[in-house]
Amino acid sequence: MDEILMWAKNLCIAAIGSALLGFLLPKGNVQKTGRAVLGFFMIWMVFLPFASFFTDEPSVAASFSLPEEEVFALSEDALSVYESQMEEVIASLLQKEGYAYSAIRAVCHTNEDGVIDISRVEITCESGGEAIRTYLQEQTGLVVEIISE
Repeated sequence: MDEILMWAKNLCIAAIGSALLGFLLPKGNVQKTGRAVLGFFMIWMVFLPFASFFTDEPSVAASFSLPEEEVFALSEDALSVYESQMEEVIASLLQKEGYAYSAIRAVCHTNEDGVIDISRVEITCESGGEAIRTYLQEQTGLVVEIISE
């Protein structure tokens, strides 16, 4: 079962990588050739686990998996990017309504299923904190903590 899960993860990583590379290819014959090569690569990735049926060697699919430390580092990077994006969204909401603030901090964590959850949003402002809290809770449903300067 672990090998199937690993194969599925590797297939997803290969698909994302192939898609990104496909976007970077220049127009014309290079793009057509590149897409063909990427297509053959994806077909190879799909059938890679079945290669062990025809040989005595174990499947080479394990060689494409990321070490656990790198996966953790990637999830931490994703978490910080998500926090930054949430802060930008909250900032645009507050600016649109004309609320004054000095800092926004989205506090997020990754739960045991690997899903990013927003714990709370901290807004630092001089005045109007209660109005900001009410507005953001109505607009987003998030827990808003106001920090007075």
